[in-house]
Amino acid sequence: MIQVQGLTKFYGQRCAVRNVSFALDRGQVVGLLGLNGSGKTTILRMLAGDLEPSAGLVRVLDRDLLDQPKAYRQEVGFLPDRVPLYPDLNVREYLDYLARLRGSVGGERVPEVCERVDLAHYIDEPIVNLSHGYRKRLGIASAIIHKPSLVILDEPISGLDPIQIVEMRKLIRDLATEHSVLLSSHFLSEISQTCDQLLVLKEGEIVAQESEASLQSRLSNEAAFDLTVHGDEPAIQNCLSPLGEVQISPRTGGTFEVRLQGAVEGQDLAKAIVNAGLGLSRLQASTSGLESLFMAIAQGPETDVENETKVENEVNE
Repeated sequence: MIQVQGLTKFYGQRCAVRNVSFALDRGQVVGLLGLNGSGKTTILRMLAGDLEPSAGLVRVLDRDLLDQPKAYRQEVGFLPDRVPLYPDLNVREYLDYLARLRGSVGGERVPEVCERVDLAHYIDEPIVNLSHGYRKRLGIASAIIHKPSLVILDEPISGLDPIQIVEMRKLIRDLATEHSVLLSSHFLSEISQTCDQLLVLKEGEIVAQESEASLQSRLSNEAAFDLTVHGDEPAIQNCLSPLGEVQISPRTGGTFEVRLQGAVEGQDLAKAIVNAGLGLSRLQASTSGLESLFMAIAQGPETDVENETKVENEVNE
């Protein structure tokens, strides 16, 4: 349904996005992940029709971005990171205005769309009075007012509190019942349990393309544990170093905080500590493993974040 092949963007001699290819089916939610400056916004702006690619093919329902730009844009809804709202209008007026710009019959879809994004109670509220979370919802409403096939959301969860994040995840999954959804984030934890597929970007190129479950499976043989161990530091090092990578931080009274990452089960780890005559008062599986894996993939051994951020700034100017 949505086809992207060889998408590339140059700024002079500098390549911001290189040879990006992927596809979305109807009803799929795909997450575009990368560090700041990795090219996420550049890709989204090209797919939204706001930025012309240097090379590549983009099609939505066989409508080509370059050959049929007007028909293509009618099939795409875009929520940028900074939502372009008009604070002097109320919610109804704003969405009615956008519907008319898109060629839709003004007003008819506004109540339906507000209900869809849980804004029905605020339909006549001035935009200036809306909280950050509800402005995000209004931005999503503006992206779907014309019934696009593809909905593009740039950082839709950034700045939301934990309750709003859960609600936004549910809303995004609900959008997939009628649209294909492509969203971006630089925190894997923000969009966890939201996406069917993840695309990880590094320096403008896709370096991983898989499901969250597949990323999780990478960790099945590389568990991470946080421990509080009592004893002698050399003895702790001798006991744990054969089991994986060990980081030891001393506390008071012969107590040490330990982080261990390796191919070991928690019960085997505890048994090794006890058998070595050491004390163990805490053993906790780390919840940051998936995020750490994403960072390792996205950063790589030689990421020049500073240069890529410069490229991203050029894109946004």
